[in-house]
Amino acid sequence: MSYIPERHLCSQPGRGRLLLKLSMVLVLIMPTAVKVTGLCNGLTAGSFEKASEQKELYISFPVADAQGITDLGRLVSLDMISGDSAYAYISPHAFAGFASYGIPFSVLRHPGDIDFDPAMRSWDDIRNKDLTGNWDFYPEYEAYVELMYSFQEEFPELVKIYNIGQTVYGRDILFAQISESPGERRDVPKFMYTATIHGDETAGFILSLRLIHHIISNYGKDEGITELVRNTDIWICPNENPDGTYRNDNSTVAGATRSNLNGVDLNRNYPNPVNDPWDELQPETEVMISFTDTMNFIMSANMHGGTELVNFPFDSWRSDQKRHADHKWWEFVMREYVDTVHKYSPSGYMTGQGGGLTHGGDWYVVYGSRQDYFNYYRSCREFTLELSNQKLIASELLPDIWEYNYRSLINYIRQSGYGLHGKVYDNASGDPIEAVISIPGHDELGSEIVSSVPFGNYNRPLLAGDYNIVYSAEGYEDLFVEGVRIEDYQRLDVVIALGPQVSGELHSIVMDVEGEGYVDPFQGQRLYNSGANLSLEAVAEENWEFDRWVINGDEFFEPDMEVSVDADLEILAIFSEPLSVYDPGTTVTKSQLRVYPNPLEQNSVVSFEISEPGVFHVAIYDVWGKEAATIHKGFLQAGVHTMGLWGFYNHIGPGVYVVRLSGAGRESVQRIFHPGR
Repeated sequence: MSYIPERHLCSQPGRGRLLLKLSMVLVLIMPTAVKVTGLCNGLTAGSFEKASEQKELYISFPVADAQGITDLGRLVSLDMISGDSAYAYISPHAFAGFASYGIPFSVLRHPGDIDFDPAMRSWDDIRNKDLTGNWDFYPEYEAYVELMYSFQEEFPELVKIYNIGQTVYGRDILFAQISESPGERRDVPKFMYTATIHGDETAGFILSLRLIHHIISNYGKDEGITELVRNTDIWICPNENPDGTYRNDNSTVAGATRSNLNGVDLNRNYPNPVNDPWDELQPETEVMISFTDTMNFIMSANMHGGTELVNFPFDSWRSDQKRHADHKWWEFVMREYVDTVHKYSPSGYMTGQGGGLTHGGDWYVVYGSRQDYFNYYRSCREFTLELSNQKLIASELLPDIWEYNYRSLINYIRQSGYGLHGKVYDNASGDPIEAVISIPGHDELGSEIVSSVPFGNYNRPLLAGDYNIVYSAEGYEDLFVEGVRIEDYQRLDVVIALGPQVSGELHSIVMDVEGEGYVDPFQGQRLYNSGANLSLEAVAEENWEFDRWVINGDEFFEPDMEVSVDADLEILAIFSEPLSVYDPGTTVTKSQLRVYPNPLEQNSVVSFEISEPGVFHVAIYDVWGKEAATIHKGFLQAGVHTMGLWGFYNHIGPGVYVVRLSGAGRESVQRIFHPGR
């Protein structure tokens, strides 16, 4: 640590070594489990409150075991373990309980008590600044809010700002949604970044703001960024604890605190599978839970400071006790993050815990972290990103932290698009289903995922391998799919219909387009389970017309149709441009040439009007331009003419055809459809 102690309390040599055993139960319940060789009676709760000026203090104390220290969580907010010392925050109301155990400790300079100019900027300063350059400043609180809304004002087609609730003090907790359809739900993975849940850990605050600006200003210019926004809904909350960051007033981050205004560490305040939070849920926690419970985020990260590493699940257990089911995927993705950082940073950066990555509980166990809440209860892959050894980092260092990390931040978002994806729907109605998608013998501790309405889509990052998948939903029999092959850095779409007469056998569906138009439900390749009803819809672009479907070589002429999947299918939707009407003289317009009823019936007729007599040719042609039938060829008087098509109807097969009227330098066409007899 680089902080110099301002005072030392009970730190005489040989006194008060804290010896905590791995097997101990909560220290407040069984204090005899703590062996104390000396007592510390020199500081009263009253003098502590005076020393801390009614705010938290930053302390260190010796530990013999990094795991046992977890049980002091009711009294202190453990920040980190370094060597044989623990570093923690403590609030005035908790000091009496902590001091009663006689643990020797030192009071250190609080990370928020800075001795440098944080380069605070007002909104007037920021809006006149070129934000494509260095972000070497901190915004005043009002400037932060204005900056967020300016993203929406400048890029309304990409950004929508959400105020999801207020802090204890009434400051806003803001999210930026970055999407090709902001304000709307899409059937794409939802990804989340948040920062500064600890108010004095500020590097992530500025990196998040800069990341928003980087993505939206490079959309349409950078192919990778454009593709990322097209296929992902990205949500970024730059400051989850503005009361902590702007603790003294809205004009400065100097004096920032870890805790919120109630003195509670928000990253120890989430429901936990081992120990629920010591303190009641705080407004900031409740707001975040309420919002994210509606979003079904697939991946996320929260940004911190105080060391330099990536910390992946779980915090609540050591890896030799319990691991995330996708522990190896976590190692793979975290190694990618750190290796990329090392490529673009100087030697020594992001090397915490030796290599720059750690399983949370192997560093030290804590309860109530947001990381464990999202992984265990929300099936969301979240990790903790520690960006800088200095918590409230000097503003001139912020551009360096950005340069070291921004590629890794983008790469981690991309991971949400890899692995297993798809939809689950009712085979009879086509309605989306909320289903549990799990991997037997693999999933545990909340790692299974759930498809979400209104689309029934699901997204599951996975390491390369072969997996058996179970799809379960209330009111349906479980569907087992065997041998699903996943590759790293690739996406596999598996669409599942639930209901009677379906099975887990998968078939490949390849759907493509010829001409100008689009098809629903997808274009590309996906796997469907056997027996699934696949509804097809073809929509032509302006000035184009739907021609036909070609499915495994067979032709179909209705733009909307349903196919039962019982084999691999290659589906092509063909769109064509309407035949031109050329006019060297007076043209007989398309509206003057009518075929009705159309699609054809035995009594269908072609009707047209000509303004002057002449020799005319009325014929029917197939889509390749070959004449299929002659209706009339010869002299016609001026006026309206109606001719029956019954002979053509009975002798020509089903398909798309064109009726053409030509003569006297005039031409008119009408497309017709023969449904078959």
